[in-house]
Amino acid sequence: MDLPRPPPRLHLSLPCAVTLMVCALAGIARAQPSVLVIHSVPVANRAQDVVDKLDASGEFALVDDFDVNGDTPLLSDLLLYDKVLAFTENEPHDPVALGDRLADYVDLGGGVVGAAFVQRQSKALAGRFVDDGYLPFEIGDAVIGNATLEVVPGWGNSPLLQGVQSFDGGSSSWRCDSALVAGAHEAARWSDGLPLVAFTDMGDQLVVGLNFYPPSDDARFDYWDATTDGAGLMVAALLFSGGAVDADGDGYSDWEGDCDDTDPQIHPGSPEHCDGVDNDCDGVIPEVELDEDGDGVSTCDGDCDDDDPAVHPGVVEDCNGIDDDCDGAMLPGEDDDDGDGWPVCAGDCDDLDPGVNPGATEACDGLDNDCDGVVPADESDLDGDGASVCEGDCDDGAGLLNIQDLDGDGNTTCDGDCDDTDPWANALDTDGDGVSTCDGDCDDLEAASYPGAPEICDGNDNDCADGIPFEERDDDGDGWMVCALDCDDGAPRPSPAAPD
Repeated sequence: MDLPRPPPRLHLSLPCAVTLMVCALAGIARAQPSVLVIHSVPVANRAQDVVDKLDASGEFALVDDFDVNGDTPLLSDLLLYDKVLAFTENEPHDPVALGDRLADYVDLGGGVVGAAFVQRQSKALAGRFVDDGYLPFEIGDAVIGNATLEVVPGWGNSPLLQGVQSFDGGSSSWRCDSALVAGAHEAARWSDGLPLVAFTDMGDQLVVGLNFYPPSDDARFDYWDATTDGAGLMVAALLFSGGAVDADGDGYSDWEGDCDDTDPQIHPGSPEHCDGVDNDCDGVIPEVELDEDGDGVSTCDGDCDDDDPAVHPGVVEDCNGIDDDCDGAMLPGEDDDDGDGWPVCAGDCDDLDPGVNPGATEACDGLDNDCDGVVPADESDLDGDGASVCEGDCDDGAGLLNIQDLDGDGNTTCDGDCDDTDPWANALDTDGDGVSTCDGDCDDLEAASYPGAPEICDGNDNDCADGIPFEERDDDGDGWMVCALDCDDGAPRPSPAAPD
């Protein structure tokens, strides 16, 4: 069918196409868009109701309609208009060709709004518009039953809902049980949870989906309530579709540097939030927002050591000398005061002695070095003589047998010292005769004197038995003993050396 030709579209020169602000400064006014309503309704007044509602808004230079029950507009026909609103009730004449041409139209800068039932089984569009994800909705079945509008949190200021205060779908509230396609963004939903208003971002162009049947109850009693903002939803969706739109209502379009026009918290000049996102669109995510150790928590989220994945809020505090859960405190006894690698909470029974901890080896010091609760028996001084078995005490049950050299003679009782209070009574064999004083040597400086030694004429008690024999004594002091031929040891003059 032939389409009436609308007023020419305003084509901006490249410098003016950068932002609307630049164009305004250049003195170029932005024309009202023209709209083509594509439909496949069986009753003419239903399509006319939609055209009338859009025309009455005063937002559009021209509103025409095209019935696709028996024909399909060419791409050149679509390009005569700035915006297209498509909805179906019957299956279109050629759903594949129509879907392909709508996708091409979007790619060339046109704005498209797809309303119910373009996603309804057996009534749906097809071709690239559906297959390549232009339409925000998946194909589904029709649903009826009164429902109303619910705005998705965060989207109340979006131009996609500009001027929309309420919407009642009427007693039928015709819609589809369609889910969103991957990557689509939902701005409003029905009160039963089904999506109502959504859009897809196809690079530089936005495609809007309205999951309600566009004619109002002015066309049929059970359609959407014309006293609510169904017309406003269609107008806002058409103005929103296409390019250079501030999709999330944060004051910036993607042409103006908004690096995510689906999130009103992201735009140039936005304060950075602790969310791991480049909120101000400067191309940099602050380091404190990055999860360097991959534990799911960044520094600004409270990770006090973002180089250690075992340290972050929410972990169970461990006994390791580290504030594992980042609450500013460690477990009682978690400090390692003696630096031996074992805090009290890990079993160190003396955190002031680095030689005492569960990993230490027992030493001969009378301490429980390995903190097992037991001091080895050979480390105890059982007899109280100042020495334990591991220190050399040969009998820790007898205090007189120990390793102390009390008289300083070089021998202890454990070495055989028979009297550790007398330095002359010891186990030393000083004269090398094989017998010590403790073994009965009566003169350990004379090798010829020891128990059992033969008596010789030397003036000593050689056999250590009965003292010095009479004949070996020099009683008269003349230097001669009886055994040395002193014939009178009672008088000093008679002696072998005296003159005759």
